[in-house]
Amino acid sequence: MVIKHSSGPVVEARKDIPWAETMVTNPAIIKDPESNRIHMLFRACGPWPEYKLEYAKYPPYLWVLGYSYSDDLGETWNTDRSRPAMMPAMNMTPETIRAINVHGKQVVDYANAYIEDPRFFTLDEKVYLTVCTRMFPVGPYWLDNTGDASWNQDYKPDWAKKPDNPFGLGVKSSGNVLYEVDMEKLNNRDYKSAFHVVTHLTDPEKGDNRDVFLFPEKFRINGKEQYLLMHRPVKPHNYPEVCPVEKKPSMFMSVAEKLVDFPTSKAMQHFMAEPLFDWEGVKIGASFPPIRVSSSEWLVSYHARHKVLGYTQSFMLMLEVENDFPIVVNRCPERMMYASMDWEQPKNFPLPCLFSCGGIVMNDTLIISYGAADEMGGIAKVNLASLVEHVKQYDALGKKL
Repeated sequence: MVIKHSSGPVVEARKDIPWAETMVTNPAIIKDPESNRIHMLFRACGPWPEYKLEYAKYPPYLWVLGYSYSDDLGETWNTDRSRPAMMPAMNMTPETIRAINVHGKQVVDYANAYIEDPRFFTLDEKVYLTVCTRMFPVGPYWLDNTGDASWNQDYKPDWAKKPDNPFGLGVKSSGNVLYEVDMEKLNNRDYKSAFHVVTHLTDPEKGDNRDVFLFPEKFRINGKEQYLLMHRPVKPHNYPEVCPVEKKPSMFMSVAEKLVDFPTSKAMQHFMAEPLFDWEGVKIGASFPPIRVSSSEWLVSYHARHKVLGYTQSFMLMLEVENDFPIVVNRCPERMMYASMDWEQPKNFPLPCLFSCGGIVMNDTLIISYGAADEMGGIAKVNLASLVEHVKQYDALGKKL
């Protein structure tokens, strides 16, 4: 099974762009509803010396999303280098760490200082975007691999370091925010009007949670039409109702009748999949929103992190079950995407990394957007039907059928 990678990066970090000088990676893509244009949002970062603490060796790093588009099925890309498409507000008082949601109500701004790993999907005839977020900035954490631990400064204000702060563990847990996207505004680069907060999706009191997005359709589960969410809690045992013993970070699903219910006890949790194979290493998580491949089957992309092999990608198939959560029925036992091209190899960051956040189907081809080496983004292509048939060679545990 051959997945064709681009011969070089389609977006990359540039020293002449302050907000994207260190990393440009993990792009998400979506097809324009009105044309064959493909829109991309990519994760980017650079140092923010304006906020450097007097006692800190390094300034915090600002995580933003940049914008690019392609009109030739992802072969060439036009990137807006003038400004980020999404930029955190960086407010520092409880009263100002607020955002206005789609209903005009004031809500907590969990994306106040950190926006990364975007995922696009359509649902209820609307375009949505999920991003991983933090309330306060971080330092250059990649230096930890060099033995330099001085990056690890606490950039939170004093009030946020107190246990009785108004946001609880939200001041330090990685969260996930759902946005509704106005595609016409995005196409016209009217970024300020393109993204509208819907809700946060995970409970910060449960700890860090990543790789969060929804299936692009509702499911009938327990007799109700419900939204179905995928997520990857860092500590699965924080959900003892479905994971009573400690496991490696694994893939979860949850359902809720309303989007705003996902971070609450109204959402019902379900354990989906855990690391099985040696190359999956210390954790697995879903990569981009599932793609329907038949009346009852979904193709799910996922990634794994190994201490030596780094981040790699593979696929599984899920089957719909009447009135219940879908189940994994086929799982490829091999890593199907990894840093294999010369340009994908790590340079400034030691761990190999190929990490996907986007996949769309055009002309029977699955077009995959991915980050490489934490500094660049690429495009991969594969015939969708051939990929599905390849995964169907294996059962749910990766054994050859």
